[in-house]
Amino acid sequence: MSRFKMRLAVVGLLVIAGFGWQGIRLYMEPTKQTQKKSGKKTPSVPTPATARNWVPAEIRRMPVAVQSKHCLALNAYYEARNEPQEGVRMVLYVTSHRAKLNRPYFGGRDFCSVVFHRTPSLRRVAGKSKVVWVPQFSWTNDTRVDLKPRNKEKWAFAQQAAQEQLDGTYVPPAHLRPALYYLNPTASSRNGKRFFRKLRHLDTIGSHQFYAEKRA
Repeated sequence: MSRFKMRLAVVGLLVIAGFGWQGIRLYMEPTKQTQKKSGKKTPSVPTPATARNWVPAEIRRMPVAVQSKHCLALNAYYEARNEPQEGVRMVLYVTSHRAKLNRPYFGGRDFCSVVFHRTPSLRRVAGKSKVVWVPQFSWTNDTRVDLKPRNKEKWAFAQQAAQEQLDGTYVPPAHLRPALYYLNPTASSRNGKRFFRKLRHLDTIGSHQFYAEKRA
């Protein structure tokens, strides 16, 4: 097989795996030989097998049975602690829905991997192309975040809502069940909002707008 055909085959696999154009752009970066000459390194695209590398060691040291609930509760707390209770539950529903679909670009089927997953994005920084790892949920990019929240009341509800997701006792209204994305317009950048134009708006709860893929 020629080198050109081999590269086309890899591009096809990246598309099938769900990495889309970001994965393709990363693959089409300079080869190892070119990297040796330029001194540049291109990080590999994470897969579900390595996605847990983004999960903090403090959480990975917890008992396995505790990890999923803790990660879900953290996401509920930092993404929606000031939202109505239904909004908190829907943020958790979106998180668990992504895990159930087991898509590589969401982080696979592991709840903690989904919460802490990052996606490679090729961006221009100071006139040069640079791979930036973009977190799926923005709060996970803050290294100062407390992994054991101090607001006892809101943390307790986040844990309760997380357990509801794990037990399957929370079922959203029918029109919200396809939800895979949500947006807080007041906290999103222009580029972030542009992505949501490709999606189907389902409903708004509190500060969050919930969306589904148009084909869903």
